[in-house]
Parts: sequence; C-alpha cells; structure tokens
Amino acid sequence: MASLRRVVASHRARWSRVRVVGVTSLTCLGMTLAACGGGDSDTGTGANTGGGSGKPTETLTWAANVNCFEGLDLGTGVPGGRDLLLTYEPLIRFTPQGELEPGLATSWEVAPGNKSITLQLREDARFSDGTPVTAEAVKTWLDYRNTIAGPFDGTLGRIEKVEVLGRHEVRITLVKPNPVFPRALSPAVGSNWGYVANPKAVAKAKANPRSDVLKKESHGAGAYVLVPSETVPGDHCTYVPNRHYFDQSRIRWAKVVTKNIPDSNTVLAALKTGQVDVGEGDSSTAPAAKAADLQVVYSQGRLQGITFFDKGGRLNPALADVRVRQALNYAVDRETITRSLFGPDAQPTSNPNPTSDGDDPETRDYYPYDPERARRLLADAGYPNGFTLRMSAPGAWIGPFKTTPLAQAVAGDLAKVGVRVELSSSANITADNADLASRRFEARSAIFGTNPTWVWYPLAMQPGGYLADQHGFVDPVTQRLWEQASVATEEEAAPLWKELVNRTIEQAYFIGVLSPGMYTYFGDRVGPVDAVQDGAQSPLDWAPAEG
Repeated sequence: MASLRRVVASHRARWSRVRVVGVTSLTCLGMTLAACGGGDSDTGTGANTGGGSGKPTETLTWAANVNCFEGLDLGTGVPGGRDLLLTYEPLIRFTPQGELEPGLATSWEVAPGNKSITLQLREDARFSDGTPVTAEAVKTWLDYRNTIAGPFDGTLGRIEKVEVLGRHEVRITLVKPNPVFPRALSPAVGSNWGYVANPKAVAKAKANPRSDVLKKESHGAGAYVLVPSETVPGDHCTYVPNRHYFDQSRIRWAKVVTKNIPDSNTVLAALKTGQVDVGEGDSSTAPAAKAADLQVVYSQGRLQGITFFDKGGRLNPALADVRVRQALNYAVDRETITRSLFGPDAQPTSNPNPTSDGDDPETRDYYPYDPERARRLLADAGYPNGFTLRMSAPGAWIGPFKTTPLAQAVAGDLAKVGVRVELSSSANITADNADLASRRFEARSAIFGTNPTWVWYPLAMQPGGYLADQHGFVDPVTQRLWEQASVATEEEAAPLWKELVNRTIEQAYFIGVLSPGMYTYFGDRVGPVDAVQDGAQSPLDWAPAEG
C-alpha cells in the first residue's frame, strides 16, 4: 500500500475552491434545483432528545427554499438538500473551510490512476435504528445507488465493483478514473453517493421502487432522524437527535424543524418575528436584514447564467454557429444585470464555472458588453434580423436565485440585437422537471455550483449531463482535455482544466452572467456563523447563542 496516496484523520485533504449546493439543492439546484410522513421509518423508539446531563434543549427552525421532501430524497439520481446533512452521515465530510475530513470513513487511500479508493470505516457508527454501519452496508448502498440513473452520476462515475475487505474496510473501483474521488464521496459536489442508507431501507426500496422509502423517511447514520408524526408534507419536517449517533457533541439542538418558505421577503418577516431562526436571503432583502440586527452571512460562489441545450443546432440551426453564440454573449450587459438583480456583492463573469480550478482571471471579462459587435456577428452568420430562441427557467418557487428575472433581463438585452426570446417559467419543481424532460427548449436560465472542473464538465458538457446539450453535442477538444486531466496528478491537471474551461468560453457554449454567492440570515438565538467557501451553510455548523 506504500504506493497509494493516503489521507488520514491527522491530514485533511484541502481544496481551495469548492462547490454549491445545495444546488441548494434545489433538488439540485435542480434546479430542481433541492417530509415526510408515514411509513416504517427508523424513528420508532430510537429517536429521543439526546442523552446525558448536557443534552440540548432548544429547537432550531430553519426556513429552506426547497420542500424538505425534495431535500430529504436519497432514492434518485438527483441530489437532495441540507435535510440529508441532518440525517445521513457522509463517508467523508466537507468542512466550511473547504477541507475533507473523516465521516463514516476514518481514512482513505486512492490508488494511482484515480480509479480505486479503499476506505477504513468507523467501528462505532450506527444507523438510527441501531444497526451497525459496516463495509457490507456500504457495499449494499453503493451497489443500489449504482443502479439509479441520474444526471449527476458523473460526480462519481459508474462503479465497476465494491469489495468488502473486512468488517470495516471497503474498496470501491470505478469504470473510469475520477481525480476527485474522495470529494465525490462527500457533500462537496452535490451528489448523494457518499450518504449511506440502512440496508433494511435499501431492501424495501428494491422490493418496491414506488414506496418512497428513501424520500419520506430517514434511514441514515446522521445526527438527527425524521419524526413523521410531527411532519406535514409540503409545509415542514421535524427532526430529533439520533441517540445512536457516534458523536453526540455535534448535536446542538433538541429539535430541528425545516419549513418550506421560498420567498425571501417572507423569510425575512418570519426572522424578524422570531418564527424562524435561519433563512436564505438575497440582495433585495440583505439591507433590511442588517438593519434588523440579524446576523447576515454572505458567501461567494456559484454561477447564474444561460446554458445552451442545443449547441449543435438540432432544434435551432443558428446555435450551431459559434459567431451566433458569441453574439449572444456580447449582447448581454452583465454589469447592469448583476447590480440591478443581485447587488454589490455579486460579481459579473463570462466564466461558466467561476472560482473553480479552471477559473482564469483573464477570461472573466471575455465578453464585454458590445451590442454593435453582436449585431455584426449575427449579420456575418446570416441572421441580420435575428431569430427566435426558446428558453426555460425555474419560476418564483426557486427562491432567492431569481432565475426567471435573470432570464427576463437577458431576454431584454438580446431583443436589442434582434433575438426574440420565448420564455417558459415553471410554477413548481414538477413543472420544471417536465420542461427539462420535454427537450423542446434550446436554452435555460440555470444555476451552477462551483465544482472542480472534472465534476462540472459531465454536468455541463457531456450528453446526459443535467445542464448539458440535450441532443448529443460533444466538443472533441474539451473531451480530450477532460480525459487527459482525469488520469493526471493535481499539478499536471491544473493547466488542462484552465485550457478546457477557456475553450468553453471562447466557443461561447454558455452565457455566463454572474457569480451571485448566497446570503443566509440568522436570528439572535443562533451563535456566530462563519462564511463558507461554497455558498451553502450546513445546519450541523449552527449552535445556540451563549447566554
């Protein structure tokens, strides 16, 4: 094993740039962007309010912009939200400082070539019904997860095999290399591979795929467990401490309630009156939140902009011409849109994956606002009178991300150079998923997490990716760069990632608009909270205020 790169508890693997999430999920930003109720969950008598003389006594109420049913969902290929952080301990944790540290795994080793990882597991971890977390349990979960097809599968890649090497030792081998293997088993990249579900729940899910056993119940080894009797679907989910959790010091609240409140003004009002303790805000409410003496935490990260679903021009031949795509980029007034919609903290950018390992400061302003140049490029490409572009956007339910207002602002700029946008804004997650599945739109107002380029590329550029071209387009140059960097060392890969991202900018495969970051507001019952590198806060990092 001497040839393996070893990461142990005393040496935390650090990445200087990190992802979203949550998208926020938003059942991944699922943008879709991501309880509860009924059934045979692990709650039973196993849930209580902690143990010992120092057990927590206070309730935390958190206003989330995604229904907790969506945020808790582990049984799909789309990652859930922060409810998963409450109930499922990941194999590898991701800290607010951007570090990887032990979770269910106490140490891990990645073999040269980036295709295999060996994990040593904790010996004291238990699922919320008391069942031990073993290598066999990890294998059961990963074998099942490997059968679920989803647009975020590329965050880890397809698994070739999972081997049980001992009661608490497991090896995972992938079909293709993954240079960010440990990170993909953490919450850092917005996937659910590293959350391990109880084998009993997996058996139920396999026996009845429509049972929603991994959506409406919690079956993890995390700090909290869902209470179905105190949960109202579509309104709120209630969690209490898991008495079997291996680290009771991380349990700081006697109860956590997640409420679905997508509107930032409603969130602010609820915080002012003490109805909630934590909520996600935006630039329009941040000044009022500060004036109300709320703790306002801003974290930079993510991209909002337009992704093209039809780069090859199957639906709209105009988009196959790089001059047209470049014209659309020059037509957008990023500075004005950024300041008017997202305020002074957001940063305009042409980069579709800002603050990542592929970020190049020299290309952040690659497309300055130049409508005259846009008109010339359109005329040179044979579209002097413009054309019609069909675009989708998540609607107001997406909360502070303002995807529809962003699309409307971009559409206004494009209209000035003759490009007419037909915009469809979805009313809810179900409608948005239908829009995505219809494959009838040529572009989309999107939210990207700030991921390592290896993770971002399959999501954004490879066929089948969540926000990639929907009609089979592949750029052979970027694909070659991605494959070369996948098997390289971190140092060797760095210039390749930058070259790859710069090519997507030069070829105008996206209209990057801005990096908005995220505002989170905290009431006076929550102690001091630090900003995080990826723009997404974790409820396990929030503690009651002293005194």
